[in-house]
Amino acid sequence: MKQLSLLALAVLLHSFSHGQSVTELYNKKDFQGLVKLESEAANLSAEELYMIGYAFFQTENDNKAIEFYDKAMSKGLNNGSVHFYKGLSLRYLKKYDSALTEIEKSLQLEPTNQEFMNEKGMVFYSQLNYDKALEVFELAKKLPNTFPEPYYWIARIYHEKEDFNKALIAYY
Repeated sequence: MKQLSLLALAVLLHSFSHGQSVTELYNKKDFQGLVKLESEAANLSAEELYMIGYAFFQTENDNKAIEFYDKAMSKGLNNGSVHFYKGLSLRYLKKYDSALTEIEKSLQLEPTNQEFMNEKGMVFYSQLNYDKALEVFELAKKLPNTFPEPYYWIARIYHEKEDFNKALIAYY
């Protein structure tokens, strides 16, 4: 009887721990738990696929993240975030042209998003195209101030170009 009770308790605990929804795991930032749901992809909504893609992104598996972002988009998800994070993953994989395409899509959907514009600058910066990156970071500064990084990158680029007066002004 004692063994039967222990078995029932084990089954109950197992069911409870694996019975959480994708959204609950996402809200808890349980990215390891989310990536374990990869095999359930065919039964998930576009938003849930995005959440699993984001979990793969957070666990630094950019190829899987892109795969799940694509699945989410194929099911109809089309928002700035899905394109933005796909662009980030592509940049980390050094697929700069594709990254830029995705970032442009995110900006078409959310043209005043300062973080998205900053990421566009980061694509150029990653390619060592400092002049183009600087131009984009300057555009990002003009957007609603929700993301501080463009200010830093402008100063850093001037510093790297050894234009120390402009770098100092930008750092201030």
